[in-house]
Amino acid sequence: MRCILLLILSGVSACYAQLSPKGHAALQTLPVSDVLIQPGDITVESFHGEDKGGKIETVAGKDAGQPSTVRITVAGKCKNIWDVGMGTLCPKGIEKDDVVLATFWARSLSEDKMKGAEVQAVFRRATKPYKHSLSTTLQIAEDWHCYALPFSPSYALAAEEGRFYLQFGMRKQALAIREIALWNFRKTVSL
Repeated sequence: MRCILLLILSGVSACYAQLSPKGHAALQTLPVSDVLIQPGDITVESFHGEDKGGKIETVAGKDAGQPSTVRITVAGKCKNIWDVGMGTLCPKGIEKDDVVLATFWARSLSEDKMKGAEVQAVFRRATKPYKHSLSTTLQIAEDWHCYALPFSPSYALAAEEGRFYLQFGMRKQALAIREIALWNFRKTVSL
C-alpha cells in the first residue's frame, strides 16, 4: 500500500494530474492516519461571489447512492480569481510537514468544449495571516475526472484553522464539482 501511495503522490506531485479509474480505486484502499474531510456528498461551508456574477446550485444524485453535485456558473472574468469561489473548513488539525492529499471530482459544463473550464485549488489558513500550503490552477475536462493534489504545510494548523478553497473567477465558465475529500498521511510518506 505504501508503494501505491508513493506512486500516486510522485506522479501527482509533479503535475497535479487527473487520476485514472485504477488510480482512484487504489487511492480508496490506502491506509490513512486521518480523514480530514470525508468523501461523499459535498458540503460547501461558504460560497462567495453572487454579487460578482457567480451562481451555485446543488443537484442531488439521480440514483440512490450517487453523490450530490455542485454546479457553478461565472458570468465573466472577475477582477480577482478569488472573487467567485467556495470553501470547505478542515475540522481537524494538521501538524507541520504532514503530507495531505486533497481530491475532488470535476467536469466542465462550458459551452466552448475546446476551452473547458478552470479552477484554482487552494489550501490555506482560514484567518490572517493567509499562508498558503497549496495553490494551483487546473484545466477541467468535459468528462468527470478525479483530481488529486498532494501538499505539505510548512506550519501547524489547529482544528478549523485550515480551509480548502476552489476559486472560479478567471473567466466566463460553468462546471460541476463533487466529492471533495482531504486525507492526512501525516509523516508516513514524503513528497
